[in-house]
Amino acid sequence: MNPVARAVLLIAFDLAAMLMLLLVLTYLGMSHVFLLVAGILFFWVTVYDSRTGRLSALFALIFSLPGPAEKGRLNWIPALLSLVLIIYSIPLLIKHGMVNQIQRVSMQAGLFPRFAIYAIAATSVVAAIAVYTVIFYRGKR
Repeated sequence: MNPVARAVLLIAFDLAAMLMLLLVLTYLGMSHVFLLVAGILFFWVTVYDSRTGRLSALFALIFSLPGPAEKGRLNWIPALLSLVLIIYSIPLLIKHGMVNQIQRVSMQAGLFPRFAIYAIAATSVVAAIAVYTVIFYRGKR
C-alpha cells in the first residue's frame, strides 16, 4: 500500500475513533473528562516531540513522508490548542464533577442526534484538512 494512503487511513481511523469516543462520552455527560484527558495527552506529546523530534521522525519514517520540518514559528500552535482544551475542561470538571447531569439529560432527551451531526461534520472538515496537508507536503518532497 502507498505510504501516503497508509497515512491517510491512519488519520481517518484516528479521528473517527476519537469522534466515536467523544460521542459516547457526550451521551453519558462526560465529554469534559474526555477533553481534559485529550488535552493533557496532546500537550505532553507536543512538548515531548518539540524537544526531541522523535515522534515526528518516527511518523515520517513509517509513512515515507518528508522529514519533520525545522522548528518554526508555528510549532507552538498544537501546544496552545492543547492548553485551550485543558483550560476549558478544568472549570467544568470542578463545577460538575465527573458527570455533567445537565448534559447527560439533554443528550438522552433528544439533543444527541443534532450534536452528532455537527460533530461528524466538524470531524470531516478536520480530516479533510489533515489529509490535504499530508498529500500536499508529500508532493513538495
